[in-house]
Amino acid sequence: MERKEELVKEIKTLIKSDNILEVKREIESLFKEYDSIFEKETAEKLAVFVSDGDKPEFFSMPKDDSDHAMEAFKTQFKEKVKNAQESKKAAEKKNYEIKQLLLNELKHLVENEDRISAAYDSFNDIKERWANVGNIPQNHVKEMQHEFRLLTEEFYYKIQIYKELKQNDLKKNFEQKQDVIARLKTLLKEDNIKELEVLMRALLVEWDTIGPTFKEKWEEIKTDFYGTYHELNDKIKTHYKQIRDEQKQNLDKKRALIEKVKSLLSEELKTTKHWQTASSTIKEYQEEWKKIGFVPAAYNQKVWNEFRSVGNELFAKKKEFFGEIKSQQKEISKVKKDLIASAEELVASVKEEGKADWAIAKKGIISLQRDWKKVGSAIRQDEQKLWNKFRKTCDEFFEVKDQQNKSLRDAEEKNLKVKDEIIGELKDFKPGKTQDNSLASIDALTAKYNAVGFVPFKQKEKQEKAFEKAVESAYKIAGVSKSQKEELLFNQKVEQLKSGKNSLKSLEYERKSVRQDITKAKGQELQLANNLGFFSGSDTNPLIKKAKADHSQAVSKREGLEARMKQLNIEINAAKKAEEAENAENTEEVGGGE
Repeated sequence: MERKEELVKEIKTLIKSDNILEVKREIESLFKEYDSIFEKETAEKLAVFVSDGDKPEFFSMPKDDSDHAMEAFKTQFKEKVKNAQESKKAAEKKNYEIKQLLLNELKHLVENEDRISAAYDSFNDIKERWANVGNIPQNHVKEMQHEFRLLTEEFYYKIQIYKELKQNDLKKNFEQKQDVIARLKTLLKEDNIKELEVLMRALLVEWDTIGPTFKEKWEEIKTDFYGTYHELNDKIKTHYKQIRDEQKQNLDKKRALIEKVKSLLSEELKTTKHWQTASSTIKEYQEEWKKIGFVPAAYNQKVWNEFRSVGNELFAKKKEFFGEIKSQQKEISKVKKDLIASAEELVASVKEEGKADWAIAKKGIISLQRDWKKVGSAIRQDEQKLWNKFRKTCDEFFEVKDQQNKSLRDAEEKNLKVKDEIIGELKDFKPGKTQDNSLASIDALTAKYNAVGFVPFKQKEKQEKAFEKAVESAYKIAGVSKSQKEELLFNQKVEQLKSGKNSLKSLEYERKSVRQDITKAKGQELQLANNLGFFSGSDTNPLIKKAKADHSQAVSKREGLEARMKQLNIEINAAKKAEEAENAENTEEVGGGE
């Protein structure tokens, strides 16, 4: 900003100059520097405008006081330059006409040889007036200067004017021309080409306005002067050729950058990481573009428009991509809020004493955590807040679970001791007065055992085996037959399954096991029936008697298993109805809560 204000002040001072054409190059250089700063600011603000999601065609560069002042100065400058050039053109035209008249006068003097001596004063007058005439149109300078030089040479050399010139004038002119040559040679070290061009033209004019010198020295100093002059011309040509070559190379570099941006446009940029890399890359290209330098004027605006166009196209695609992501992230935010609400409901449900099904609840919270991972990221400003809330809710769930698990473990340890005591009573069982009394005592102890709650899972199997062994021992003491004992033990097992966790699943698993046993029993029964077909003779035959007894036993076993299957079916149906009733009750509770 400070440099822009400095440039405004400098231009304001220069533009007041009476001779605007003398400071024209300097003012144009300052305008160029100011435009470069303004273009850089525009590019930076456009990049910010586009990165915020706006389309580049809607961008309008805001202008400050310096910008408005500069626009006014440009208008004023153009007007002044136009007027000055028109004045210069008119003056040059007038000067051209004057010099044309002077050439005609000089030509007339040269052609009238008899009057040359008398016309010497007129010649000097013409030469003086010629020198005082200002600039003429540039396209006539070389031609008119050449004609003046030839006429002058012809005046001095062809006509015998040298006889009338004083030796002193020849010497003076010789020294002046040598001084011009010396000053011309110093320009060989001049690196400022613009300055060099101005000084060369001035020295050429000065050379041509100096009078004649010694004829014998003329070719030598003329060769020296024009040799140096041509050498300087070659230096200027080389300089501009280098500039043209550099600008051509710069054009190739800028076209290569355009192709690189086009290559970026052709890539499939499907992820945020891809777009971040592409954005960094194009910014590098923009910085490289700024460093390259000028290109031929005919291509400058064209290549810049093309570079800006492909860049804008890339940023438009970026905006579209992130717009879609933003839309998706808004939906993800909604989904995550729903997940948090579900987690909070789970926490609320497990906090209700006696109503928590921890197996289902745990699966539910884990399922919510999996869904959270799968759903993706929400809007940046919401993501961390949502995650903190979700994590806090999950932590609260497991804290409640840990607290209730501790209570459950304490209760299970207590139940373990109570069941061990009951097992001890069964081991120490004493028969009653009758078998019915004994069975009633055993049933009371088993009912008492089944009524006790859960025990630690690791001790459950060991205790169940000890319980079954103790019950079997008690039945034996009570004098129960083997078949009756098996029936009682099965009934006892069914009661245990009904009172355990996941009773319905446990009963269905037992039914599956009984069904498999029935299939095996039917196979054995069929095999034994087939075996009987191979025997003939009296029933007193020991082999026949044994075969019939085995078959009868197989039939009884199969019928006993089928009776168990019916019993299990009855219990399973009852368990299903109880579960349905409980679910209906829970649904009513939830509806009432809303």
